[in-house]
Amino acid sequence: MISKANLRFFTSLQERRYRQESGFFVVEGIKPLEEAFKCGMEPEWMICNAAYAPSFPFYNLCEPISDPDFKKISSLKSPEGILGVFPLPISEENTLLPAFALESIQDPGNVGAIIRIADWFGIPSVICSPDTADPWQPKVVRASMGSLFRTRVKVVSDFQDFLLRESKSLVLANMEGEPLSTFQFPKEAIMVLGNEGQGLSAKIQNLTEAQKVNIPGSGNAESLNVSVAAGIFAWQYYQQNHVK
Repeated sequence: MISKANLRFFTSLQERRYRQESGFFVVEGIKPLEEAFKCGMEPEWMICNAAYAPSFPFYNLCEPISDPDFKKISSLKSPEGILGVFPLPISEENTLLPAFALESIQDPGNVGAIIRIADWFGIPSVICSPDTADPWQPKVVRASMGSLFRTRVKVVSDFQDFLLRESKSLVLANMEGEPLSTFQFPKEAIMVLGNEGQGLSAKIQNLTEAQKVNIPGSGNAESLNVSVAAGIFAWQYYQQNHVK
């Protein structure tokens, strides 16, 4: 039986602080839940709108609650009517390379898209700075389309220290770098992408170990969307390391 205290707890998980303190996050919607189960994730709670028939997917696992209560705990304007509350995955100590590293990326849609791109191109890890959008927030979970559950996603407290310690070869997205068409990616690359408006910080751009790479273009746009840039980087890496 879902209590009022449970409902308050589920609602609190829309905020990063409470996800971190409790160690739980929400997966909402049939498709994301299907992907979570495929990846072997086990929910602590499954909740659905009581208005749905027993034939509704996962209904046998759910605690049904009223429509008004479900709308309170949902992060969507038009809820699909089902969600699960899962333990946060334990961060792996070792980072599998290649990887994306995200500095100060604010848009959850971009973070989710980059995780999905990493999954598509076989990039096993995505590293986030503390001020990057929380990868376990509902918007990122939805945007990743299940790729979040198949990728090693980690938030590191000292982003610069991580890059210095972990990277065998840093590759920075930079407008003044070498053209991507002539750049040879290292096999174990960490591809570092920066904030949507400001790009990478000066302290990251000044890392002496780093190689700077530019995506050339012939139009007039100021810059590329960061998730588009990630896709182009990942495609070029894939071409060089997987296509024979």
